[in-house]
Amino acid sequence: MNLQNVPINERQIVYFIDDKEVENLPHYDEGKKLLLSNEIQLIPLSETEEFLSQFNIIDGKYPTNQTILVLSPTDPTKYAEVEESTSQFALHKLNLIIRLCQLLGAKKVTIEDIYTENEDSEIKTKTGAEYTVTSVNVETSKQKQNELEKYIGYTSTFQGAESNYEMAKTFLKKNHLSGDVFLSNLVEMFDPLFSANPLNVITQEIKLASVSTNTFNLLANLKVPVGGGQFTLNKKNVSKKNYFLKINIEL
Repeated sequence: MNLQNVPINERQIVYFIDDKEVENLPHYDEGKKLLLSNEIQLIPLSETEEFLSQFNIIDGKYPTNQTILVLSPTDPTKYAEVEESTSQFALHKLNLIIRLCQLLGAKKVTIEDIYTENEDSEIKTKTGAEYTVTSVNVETSKQKQNELEKYIGYTSTFQGAESNYEMAKTFLKKNHLSGDVFLSNLVEMFDPLFSANPLNVITQEIKLASVSTNTFNLLANLKVPVGGGQFTLNKKNVSKKNYFLKINIEL
């Protein structure tokens, strides 16, 4: 098994399953759907170590039977346990941003605020010829989150040094952050072409990682085996919250 060669869209979700359950799946319609899915990868427990040799689980938890992992939206080599994935991905990106600032020669990086936005959304699940509409998070608000609120006011202080423009560009690419417009522009401000007017302080709100609607829909409709040929809708769902960070960088 080499999932690194599997297209990213076919391994957004990884489901760990007992080897005996895998053998029984072809005998049931729902089991056949799981086996034939182009979007969910089944990992027999006997292949857990092989999986871990190819990918990292951000929270470090060892997979057990019925563990569901979600692929990081910014790094195709990292996964997180489904129910903690949104906050784990957000925290991972936050730490990467601080390291990037260090490469750019920052003297002080302060996390001024972290909040989430819950958006009104509907999921349409097709059952036969009809659609069932389920409302999710029927409110829009900004809330502090217990998982990340301890980082509000967190300050990293560095000695300060010359920025390493080339290394910062490499860091962006290596950690799959090049698609973040603000971070890309921040690095480009350190191009030697602009050295005559260097940046001193910048404050910015940044969207941290969130999980795609497609992944959310897959999880909402995932039926998992519970033994005896029975299948039930997955009860482990990913949060649909979007995390935002307000950061102040002094150089």
